[in-house]
Amino acid sequence: MSGPSNLARVEALWRAHQNEPPPPLGESRPEGVDLAGLVAQTASCVEHYLATAGVLDYGRVIALKQCYPQLYMLDDIVPVDARPFVDRICAVARLILEDQGLPSSWGASEAM
Repeated sequence: MSGPSNLARVEALWRAHQNEPPPPLGESRPEGVDLAGLVAQTASCVEHYLATAGVLDYGRVIALKQCYPQLYMLDDIVPVDARPFVDRICAVARLILEDQGLPSSWGASEAM
């Protein structure tokens, strides 16, 4: 294989995600978690992954491994209008983590 297997999928999902207006997240702190901060940190990792054709340094892999399960677990308690936004972020993060060597069966419950 010539590169990360999910790169094209991540690129397409991220492009579609960026075309959707984000819901207001600034003050959203379900369960005391800074949702806007998790989204921003995840987005930064996604942008780097795409800019480097699928290469993430160790720090960004760790950041995604920490952000993804928190975002995944928040899905049921974020405002209804923010759920599709959070779901898209989770889908992209999961694809990137799979490219970094996590098994496809990896899920939020196993990461906590």
